[in-house]
This record gives sequence, structure tokens and C-alpha cells, in this order.
Amino acid sequence: MGEFFVKNPFRDKAKFAAGPIVLVCLLFLAAFTTSSALARLSGPATIAPPVLIKKGLEEYHLSRHLDILEDHDGTLTFDQVRTEPAASEFFANQALNPTFGFTSSAYWVRFSIDDDLDSAEHWLLEIIYPLFDHISIYLPQTDGTYLEKTAGDLRPFAEREIKNRYFIFELPEQLNEKTPIYVRFKTESSMNILMTVWSQKAFIERDHHAQFGLGLFYGFIMVMILYSFLMLIILRDINYFYYLFFIVNFGLYQVTIFGTGFEYFWPKLVWWNNYSVPIYVTFSALGVILFTRSFLLIREHSPYFDRLLITMATLCVLPVFAALGGFYPLAIKSAVFLVIIQMPICLAAGIICHRRGFRPARYFLLAWSVFFFGVSISALRALGILPANIITLSSPQYGSSLTMILLALALADRVNVMKAQTAKAEEQYQTIFENANEGIFRSTTNGNIIMANQALADIFGYSSPEEMVHEDPDIDEMYVYQTQRRKLLLSLEKQGSVAGFEAQMYMRNGQIIDVSINSYVTRDEKGNILYLDGMLADITGRKKTEEMRIARDAAESANQAKSEFLANMSHEIRTPMNGIIGMTGLLLETEQKPEQLEFTETIRTSADALLAIINDILDFSKIEAGKLDLEELNFDLRHTLEDTSDIIALRAQQKALEFICQVDPEVPSLLIGDPGRLRQMVINLATNAIKFTEKGEVSILVSLLEDLGPEIVLRFTVRDTGVGIPKELHPSLFAPFTQADSSTTRRFGGTGLGLSICKQLAEKMGGEIGVESDPGKGSTFWFTARLRKQLHATAGEEGDAQSFPDLSNCRILAVDDNATNRFYLRKVTESWGCRDFAEAADGQT
Repeated sequence: MGEFFVKNPFRDKAKFAAGPIVLVCLLFLAAFTTSSALARLSGPATIAPPVLIKKGLEEYHLSRHLDILEDHDGTLTFDQVRTEPAASEFFANQALNPTFGFTSSAYWVRFSIDDDLDSAEHWLLEIIYPLFDHISIYLPQTDGTYLEKTAGDLRPFAEREIKNRYFIFELPEQLNEKTPIYVRFKTESSMNILMTVWSQKAFIERDHHAQFGLGLFYGFIMVMILYSFLMLIILRDINYFYYLFFIVNFGLYQVTIFGTGFEYFWPKLVWWNNYSVPIYVTFSALGVILFTRSFLLIREHSPYFDRLLITMATLCVLPVFAALGGFYPLAIKSAVFLVIIQMPICLAAGIICHRRGFRPARYFLLAWSVFFFGVSISALRALGILPANIITLSSPQYGSSLTMILLALALADRVNVMKAQTAKAEEQYQTIFENANEGIFRSTTNGNIIMANQALADIFGYSSPEEMVHEDPDIDEMYVYQTQRRKLLLSLEKQGSVAGFEAQMYMRNGQIIDVSINSYVTRDEKGNILYLDGMLADITGRKKTEEMRIARDAAESANQAKSEFLANMSHEIRTPMNGIIGMTGLLLETEQKPEQLEFTETIRTSADALLAIINDILDFSKIEAGKLDLEELNFDLRHTLEDTSDIIALRAQQKALEFICQVDPEVPSLLIGDPGRLRQMVINLATNAIKFTEKGEVSILVSLLEDLGPEIVLRFTVRDTGVGIPKELHPSLFAPFTQADSSTTRRFGGTGLGLSICKQLAEKMGGEIGVESDPGKGSTFWFTARLRKQLHATAGEEGDAQSFPDLSNCRILAVDDNATNRFYLRKVTESWGCRDFAEAADGQT
């Protein structure tokens, strides 16, 4: 049989949208690899120009004035980098800001100032990146020596020379002209070297504006946190929780990445300041993932993307555990990579949901597109792909601020959608309430009806619910038996609800009806019962059919008794038939006239047919009575099929049909099961095939379907080239007393029980049965059976043809309560050579 597949076009769209995700991620990785390679391939170059001091200019960016040396092992000393060969390995920086992504190397930079700094001003060197682990600066003195200063985020904040979120160093008032200043950088975070020389006055003014901007940004985040928290308390919407989780962690990440957290919140927690960045990044990504799944209802709109997001959420465990375990490089790299992968996945999910007509996805796409754009710039800057400047450093702030506003609109829009859905649900409820088949009510414990629907009014004979409520019948008086009303109220008071409570009540015209009540109580804040709400159904018709059900059950019991009677009578019914068949066989062995021989053959043929019918009826009766049990015998499958094939081949030969029986080589021979019932099913299907085939062939094929170790599942297939069966009749073929059409019984005979019995036997053997057929194209009937393998057995234990021994010297005793059977046994044993035969009607004789 061929396989078929149901194509899910939306799933295909989801997978199509996933393709660009992989492409974007690969582009990010390729860009990162290319950038890192180019940075490391940069060879020695000309020395960078010195900083030219100009009167009135109080800010000097050093990017184009830096010579850079990569210390791969991190072992070079200050004296070594000043002398050959290391001194000649410096190369002039050509980028706006040198960025090297995540690297294990240390980096040395040098720059020189062409003139003395204005002594009237204090000058500062600012390193605008708060995540450097170690910084060493070597300042030339007028006496030719160097002054070393150190800093880094692995040192307590209180040890900094100037208490600022960035690293600030005071420069000497006088420097040896054109004598280089050296700075060594080492960090497990991204290597971003952004340096500026300021006058103290200009730095204070710039820092004042920067602090004001950060204050506005942090204040905005606090407002959004408070807003989201209040909305979560009011609406109890899980989306606000996920958004709150995201914005809190994103805010903490911003506080850390700008150095504000180390400056104000945890100045002594050096370890936490160093390892919290990947944790905040990961938790922010997790919040986005959870928000995306919940807000967009991804499980309903795209199971494919839902699985992707679940996988992404699971991967968030890695950076967190890596950070807590002290593996910072692994933590920060996996966290950044997680963000890069997550961004296009969430955007693609939003696109899919938007295409599905989910309205809130519009704001989602707009908000996260802005945010992800800003984060992408920041991530690419962290990887060294983009330069570090005011835009790349502040892009997450710009993007996140606009995102928060857009998401507030998105959540508000979702609330509007929810309100519309609630209104629609209320409208649907009102429609259900008005058109329900069951009566819906609200009443007081005193028996006054407050609310009713049309069905309740119809049940009790009122024209409308308004008429029923206006007339306000006393519910207590509507009960035929007051005890039933009191029992209902008592159950409601104790349990709070009842289901299927049956009672008899009066209609408006006094007619008595049977009702079934499902009810529950509504209580006030003190626990007092305010109302009784529920549904009431008229079950008078059901009660009237109860007697019919009892009568039907009695008839079924009688039918079961009949089946048990027939099953128990199998011996009594079969015994005389066996006598008739046996004696007919003996009669055929005597000398007869041709006419007598024809009559005897007719008797045997009719007796065989009658016995087959009786066997079918008795087997079916046993099945109905549940008394058909299978035997567990050792047998040889191939020998059993050989004996069976002899019977079938003879019948096929009588109709000039070709007969084939084939067993696949991998099918084991020695099995444990019921060979008799197996033979019965094969003969039944094969004789049916011969019966309905006029020309061509009938074949039997046995194949191994499953090898389960100690057990196997075999498939028995019987094919013919007969008349075939229309497909619309296939479902009824295995029902009892059913044949393909009304002319089948008249033309071919049979009880219509054979296939039903085969179905029951196949199921008892742990298998199933089926058919494939079309009119004029023949039929293929098959069944499967689960059989056990023999562990220690030899062939020939069952089904082998045995030659009878010489019984001339044996004494035989036959015990049977049927005289015909005893007479038959006597004649048979005499034909075997036995001359000493005794018989008895029972064991007591």
C-alpha cells in the first residue's frame, strides 16, 4: 500500500521563514570571522601621527593617533614593548575606533603628544569602556622615567583614581615632547579601545550632560517598570509579567554596561560586576522569547516556531550556568550569540502571525524591529564588526526607549482585542442563553425566580421568560414532593453544587414532568448564599424510554443465554453429524451400485456442508458467549500449511484454478499458538476466494511483518482473480450474517459468518484483518497474527503425516455415550487390523 501525506501550507511557510534566519546568523558569523581575521592580519605600518595640541581645543579623540600591538600570549612586559623586536611590531590604527571582539590576547597601544599640555588646565585621559578587566597606563616623566597607573573592573571601585563609571586618569602637566604614552588592555569581554584626552573643564561639562541623559533613560525605564507592574496587578495578564521580566533585566544590563551599577549599586561586588553582564543579557533574551510566545499565541499560530522558541529558552541555561561557574568567555560569547540567533527568529514569528491576521502582531513587529536594530548594532559592536562610538554605544538606549513606547501601544491594543473578544463572548453567551435547549435559571433560596431563558419557560408552559419572571411562581410549590426540594437545598449548602439531581415538578397547567437539575451557589464575601444558578432539563421522555431500555436489556440477556446455550450444546449438535459423516465414509468403502454410490456421495457432500454451517454457527455463538479460547501448542507452520494446502488445492483443482502457497524464507517454522484456528482462518479465506473465482488463480502468501524477539507478527495474504467487491461494501464484510450482495447466498451459498469469525480469531491472536478489492479486479484478504517462537523444539511435532502402526495384537477400549460413534470407531480400528475391540457407554460400565 502506498503512503499519503497531508500538506500543511502554514507549516511550510513557517519553515520558509526559518531559512532567512539561518542565513542572517551565518552572515553575522561570517562578518565576525572576516573582521577578526582582518584585525589579526594587519601587519606593521607607519607610526601614527602624534596629537597636535591647539590653543582653545579641549577635546582630542585618539583613534587615529594610536599605534597598536597584539600580545597573543599576554606575556610582554613594558620594557619589552619599548624595545626591539616588539617595538617595530606596532602598527598605526586606521579605524575610527579599534575593536577586536572577544579575544584572549592583550593589546598595547601607544600615542604621543606633540606639545606640552596647557599648564593652566588639568588634563584627563578617558577610556570609554567600563568592562576592561585590567588597564595599565605608563606616563613619561620629565626625568625620562615612566609613571605606571592601573585600573580595571576586577578591582574595587574605591581604588579608582577618579571615581567615574568609565576609567579616568590624570595626565602630568608636562610631558616629554613626542615621548609615547603606553597603555595595556586585557579583558574577557569584547575588546573595544575608545580613548579621549579632555581638559578637566570640558570633561566635567560633557559628563554632566551624559549623566543627565542617562538619568532620563533610567527614569524612563523605571516609569515603564512601574507601569508594567501596575498593569500586571490590575489585568493579571501574563504578558505584562514577561515584559516586566525583560525590561528589568535589560535595565540592569544597561546599568552594568555603562558602569553605573559598579559606581552606585555594587561598588564592592567585583565578582558580580564582572560576571553579571551575560546573566542580564541572557535573562533579557529569555524575557523576549517568553513574551513572544505568549503575546503572539505562537503555539496556536505556528507550532514550528513554538518549538524553535522553546529550544531558544532552553539554551538560555548555558550562559547563566557558565557565568555562575566562572567561565566568563563562554558565558558572554554564548549570550551574545543567543541574542543574534533570537532576534530574527522572533521577527520571523511576528511576520508569520501578522500574515495569519493576528492584529497585535503589527505593533510587535514595529517595536521589536526598532529594538532589534539597536541591539544588533550593539552586538555587532561587541563582536568587533562595527566601531565603538556614541551611536553604537547608545543604540540600545535609543531603540529600547522607542520599543517600550510601541510595546505599551501593543499591549494596550491587545487589551482592546481582549475587550472585543470578551464582548463577543458575552454576545455568544447571550445567544447560547437564549437558544439553549436546557432551561437556565437564577433563583433565590426562598424560591423566587430572578432570571430564566426561553427553554425554561417552554418546559413549564410559559410563553416567554418575561412572563415567567413576572408571574414569579413559588419554586417550592412547583415540586411534587417537598422533600426533594429540601434535599436539593441541603446538598447545595453543603457541597456548593449538584449535578444530575432528579425530581418531579408541576408545569403551569398542573401536568407532572420529570426534570434533571445541575446547580451551584453564588455566595457573598461572608459566605452567605446569594443565588442558585443552574440548568434544568425535561427528562420525562427519557424516563418513559427507561422501560424500553429494560425490555431491550432483557432481550439482550435472552440472546446472550441463547448464545451460551448454543456454545454449550456444541458436543450434542456435532456428535450426530460426525456419526453421519463417519458412517457415510464407511458406506463409501463398501461395494455399491453406481446409483447408490452417487446417492452416498451426495449425502457426504451435504453432510460436510451442513457441518461447516453448524461449525460456523457454534463458533460464532462461542464468540458471543465469550467462551472461545485459543490453544497454546507447539507446531510447525510449514507442515500445517502443507496439510491445509492439500485441502484447498483439491477444491481449486475441481474449478480448474491454479493454486499457489508461498512462505517467505525469513518466516520461522517452529512456533507456539493455535494451529487449528490458524488453519481455519486460512481455509475460510481460501475457500471464499475459490468460491468467487471462475478462472485464474488463488494464492496464499505468508510473510514476516515484525520480529519482536520471543514473538513474531505474521501476515497471511490470500489473493484471487475473482469478481471483486465494491469499496462501499468493504466496511460491512466482517459483520456477522453479511455478504457482498443479496444474490451471493443464492449463487454461492454460505452463512455469512466466516469473515466475522476470522475477524474475531485474528483479534484474539493479537492481529487484525482487512481487504483490498475492486469489482472485476479480484480481491486480497489479509490478516495478521502474533505467535511465539519455540525455544527448544524439533520439527514434526504437529501436522506431520503419520503411518499407522500394526494394531493386530492391540486391545482397544472405546468409551462414548453415542452408539453410532462407537460403531464407527469399531469399523475404523478393524480396518487398521485390530481384532480385539471393547466398548462402553461411560466410565462406570
